[in-house]
Amino acid sequence: MKSFLIVAAVSALAFAVQARAADLTVEITNAASADGFVGAALYRGETGWLKDGSAVASLRAAAGGKVVLVFRNLEPGRYALSAMHDANGSGKLDRNLVGLPTERYGFSRGARGAFGPPAFEAAAFELTGDTTLALTLE
Repeated sequence: MKSFLIVAAVSALAFAVQARAADLTVEITNAASADGFVGAALYRGETGWLKDGSAVASLRAAAGGKVVLVFRNLEPGRYALSAMHDANGSGKLDRNLVGLPTERYGFSRGARGAFGPPAFEAAAFELTGDTTLALTLE
């Protein structure tokens, strides 16, 4: 009987957590061309913002026309998103000799940095349920 109650409690907890999960749909309509991929990385919290291996999820799709990326089953919370058009398929944002990006990129909430990427707070948004973001690449 005791093991049944434990299983029931764990199942109820798993259902409650899953019921709160949200999907984030990101729509990107202005890739420079149909070459390569459009990718996005989702971060939760300032600590790992834009650091390799710190994204809670990342997705990519073939470039061209409207690109729609869907991050599924996310916990509610504060997130920020970065995206880029990887036109040559190198897997990274290409830069020129002085370090300026040569491929299009963008951040949630249209955030921009002065001399580098924006701070997490500038791009952060609260995810409380299923949400759709339109993102513009610069």
